[in-house]
Amino acid sequence: MAISRLKRQFTHIFRLSVGFSFYLFVRILYPLIRIRIGLLNYARIGHLATNTELCMRRMSVASPGRKTINIFLAGTPPANRQLLEMIKRKLIVVESNYLYEVLQSIYQRTLDDKIWISLRQSGYGLWKDWGIAGPQLNFTREEKIQGETVLQSIGVSSEVPFVCFCARDKTYLDVAQSWRSRLEWSYHDYRNNDITNYIDAAMFLADNGIPAIRMGSVVEKALSINHVGIIDYALHNRSDFADVFLAAHCKFFLGDTGGLFGPAAIFGVPFAAVNLTPLRIAPRTSLDIFIPKKYRYKDTQKFLTIREIIDLGAHEWGRTEKYTRAGIDVVENSSEEILDLVIEMNARLDGTWIEDDNDEELQSQYRSMFPKNCAIVGHPSRIGSYFLRKNAWILN
Repeated sequence: MAISRLKRQFTHIFRLSVGFSFYLFVRILYPLIRIRIGLLNYARIGHLATNTELCMRRMSVASPGRKTINIFLAGTPPANRQLLEMIKRKLIVVESNYLYEVLQSIYQRTLDDKIWISLRQSGYGLWKDWGIAGPQLNFTREEKIQGETVLQSIGVSSEVPFVCFCARDKTYLDVAQSWRSRLEWSYHDYRNNDITNYIDAAMFLADNGIPAIRMGSVVEKALSINHVGIIDYALHNRSDFADVFLAAHCKFFLGDTGGLFGPAAIFGVPFAAVNLTPLRIAPRTSLDIFIPKKYRYKDTQKFLTIREIIDLGAHEWGRTEKYTRAGIDVVENSSEEILDLVIEMNARLDGTWIEDDNDEELQSQYRSMFPKNCAIVGHPSRIGSYFLRKNAWILN
């Protein structure tokens, strides 16, 4: 055991030595050859999509200056191979687990050095940066043909609008990223949701001639309904390519904080977001609408208002144990609430949505609840109007 510990320590020291040597080499060359390095968030599809897209949008409008060689690192396997290959058409990407881990250790110790390209995001609050440019990735002609074949294989006409939907559950991390145990992954369990609560919304879409396609690479359970217009793609014909193509071409994406919304977001697809928590987050564009989870004390079953949540600081909480210690349950949106949001989103996109007299006032009240330094301030998306009409008490 002592020998094993010494071996790990030696490996760690060796990696740091290699990393610092590489870092110093690039740093010394910087005045002559300007090389910058970015570490892609390759292991999770949401981060691979949105963090990289935000970086590319910023780079696309940056003032021209001294020529710079931008090199991005990724490990393998990526969360989605198709997405990474599309990114490679725009960026220089080197795939190497060893080099990635070595440079990540150095990056964490030299965060503010100018050789690093930032791929960080502050919640979803970078509204202006996200809107400075349009989508940076595109499909080739061959990929578009391949996409039509995918649609045919799941029984959807390329001429018919469709909606993708998914619910975050614990299975993906437990199975696809099993280097951590269930206990270690549980810090984000407050974000998990039950796909059953999406069924009524999927039925509404299917009954109105809009196929509803359930997404997910590894899912906890199959859909408990048999309807020709509801397709459990996650369990049949699923592929990395189809994940990206379907998300990029749907009428809108119905989902939660699970990363599959990312490929839709980077192609400008409207996002109907349910079960958003913590409350400091909101979707990115004016086409997006959302509804948050509700917070309830376990002992009294009393629901908290937005003001009470903010006073506790719970609008910022990003770990399950904080809710547990405070005795708070994070309550999923009901089937009715999700259905309401889908009806509203569909009507807004079709141009048939009718506002109530009080809708704008309720929107303004919700926005005004948050402190000025909160990441959500200034978000261009809207909280669901049906949700606020039925739950105006949360603004008291």
